[in-house]
Amino acid sequence: HPFLTPVEVDGINYAHYFTTGVMGRPISGETPARSLILKQLSSCSMGHVHTFDYHCRTDTSGKRIHGLVGGVFQDYWADFAGPANKLWRRGVTLKTEVENGDYNIRWISLDAIKKAYKDGI
Repeated sequence: HPFLTPVEVDGINYAHYFTTGVMGRPISGETPARSLILKQLSSCSMGHVHTFDYHCRTDTSGKRIHGLVGGVFQDYWADFAGPANKLWRRGVTLKTEVENGDYNIRWISLDAIKKAYKDGI
């Protein structure tokens, strides 16, 4: 799949990142999941930022629109990021009951995953 070309699955658009507008810069900042909704006007999930952020709005028809920045799934300090490593949220997001862009969300930290495997769960 081409880099930065969004792909739609079950009503959710996925891309490494989405742009803020005509300048082509990645959505980021203090509330990137909210920005996803405001800029894309649809349910979207992205990576790129390495923090975890989630925002959900309901439109006038009652449809929920989700913005998700999924964090990062790695267990090491990335030298290129320096102190920003402390801001990163390590783990995975589990989406359930996905239908037409709507879903339930569960965050699972990397520490919880490692503990579950260690404990044999």
